[in-house]
Amino acid sequence: PLSELALCWENQHFRDRWRSLLSVDDLVSDIVSFLDDNNVLNETFIFYSSDHGYKQGQWRVGTSKQHPYETDVRIPLLVSGPSIPAGTELTQMVGNLDLTATFMDLAAGPDSIPTIVDGKSIVSYLIPSLQRDSEP
Repeated sequence: PLSELALCWENQHFRDRWRSLLSVDDLVSDIVSFLDDNNVLNETFIFYSSDHGYKQGQWRVGTSKQHPYETDVRIPLLVSGPSIPAGTELTQMVGNLDLTATFMDLAAGPDSIPTIVDGKSIVSYLIPSLQRDSEP
């Protein structure tokens, strides 16, 4: 078990993290409102992700993220945009490595992605109605 001191620190750290996330919520809301007010929200792709999460005392381990637990290896990635069906949940494994290729593909098409880019575009996963010659 965690010591009383470690437990106190974990609780304070958890509260501090939640407080800081409130400002992120405000920022995202402001961006979405700006896009909506300028009539471009329906033609804008929004990608929202984060860092790897920290454990907060789970498994009797202090705040860290270097263990092979789901909280350490899974990173949320939320995407909205034109032609992406609402409520879509993908099962394909993708990573932040794929974001550069995806952004280039959305901006200028798949032929715009240089061969030196390591990631693969996930556009065909996000917009299944888009006809592509091959899967990423």
